[in-house]
Amino acid sequence: MDDKTQKIYSLIQQKEKKIELLKEKRTSLINHVVTKGVNPNVEMKDSGVEWIGEIPSHWNTSKLKYHGNFFSGYSFDSNDFQNEGEVRVIKISNIQNNGVSWEDLSFLPKNYYDDFEGFRVLKGDLIFVLTRPIISTGIKVCFYQEEHLTLLNQRNSVFRPDVDTLVKRFLFFLVRTFYFFEEFKQQLKGSGQPNISTEQISNIKIYLPSLKEQQQIVEYLDKQTEEIDTLIQLEQKKIDTLKEYRQSLISEVVTGKIRVCEEDNSLILNSQTV
Repeated sequence: MDDKTQKIYSLIQQKEKKIELLKEKRTSLINHVVTKGVNPNVEMKDSGVEWIGEIPSHWNTSKLKYHGNFFSGYSFDSNDFQNEGEVRVIKISNIQNNGVSWEDLSFLPKNYYDDFEGFRVLKGDLIFVLTRPIISTGIKVCFYQEEHLTLLNQRNSVFRPDVDTLVKRFLFFLVRTFYFFEEFKQQLKGSGQPNISTEQISNIKIYLPSLKEQQQIVEYLDKQTEEIDTLIQLEQKKIDTLKEYRQSLISEVVTGKIRVCEEDNSLILNSQTV
């Protein structure tokens, strides 16, 4: 029994390691393409930044503030929050790196959506957490892709990109790069507190190709990351199956549905087929 469960555990560990390697591959791919482009033969120049290295010579150096607008959330009274309704309010707890989590869901009265028009969150907005914005997995920021009527609560900020200079999806990949994370941390240095302002974020240096090249990068990364994510999902399903099998095996032994003996080889796992 112990031998069989140990084999299952070892297989689970192997697949968890594979998932971590795939995630590292995805991160490395995004870091490379967003700072180097998709043409391996393009002429390069020194960016002057240690953690970026060289960038394509025809890319422009700019700052985030020149390519969109920021607005911060409103300090809504929590006594006005409701358990149901049509107008959602985004709080710090709702913002996750992979999107918005509605586990801690609050609503505001419907008239608030018109009364506080300047605090609406729209599809395609980038939402930054301003209070303790750095977590173990990076910057607490999400790309809002929801269709709900939504208002922004305090201690968060929205960056709404200028579509004439910045492809929204390119920005989505850009904020997940190691270089953006490092630039973000530099803005926090010397502030004396683990918070950040919209002014500090707006001064983050970015490197931009033309809109056409941004779109090419987006299409390339969408395809490549989708393939990686598919592999991750496949490995996760295998892990879930192994865990279910291990639990059912333990349950059957405990309840006496199967008898364990040294000669019983009927449940030996074949790692090549899982």
